[in-house]
Amino acid sequence: MTDKKLNHSIKIYFNPECSKCQKLLAIIDKKNINYTLVDYLKKPLTIAELKVILNKMNLKAHHIIKENCKEFESLGIANKNYSDEGLIELISKYPNLMNRPIIETDDFAFLCRPPEKVNLFL
Repeated sequence: MTDKKLNHSIKIYFNPECSKCQKLLAIIDKKNINYTLVDYLKKPLTIAELKVILNKMNLKAHHIIKENCKEFESLGIANKNYSDEGLIELISKYPNLMNRPIIETDDFAFLCRPPEKVNLFL
């Protein structure tokens, strides 16, 4: 259990085609929690926004890289030694590299995989 709880200002970074994102929304909707959806594929996150989210997650960029996407392979990310800054730039330029869904509050953020992980914060 965690002492962190979802508050009134929640952003969910999601892909509407993603089954895990859809499942997360179904869980949250049952709890009547207000949130703002951010389709990060339509509106890619800036480098500054990614840094804020990663700071709230207390993680480095490689923790939110999605390895099973075409960009990961075509950019050769596995075979290169990118810095954290370099990976953040790649995620901003190629938003499909970002794993999802991510929930961000005023105080913290987390990768919500599996979607049921959200229950720890409700």
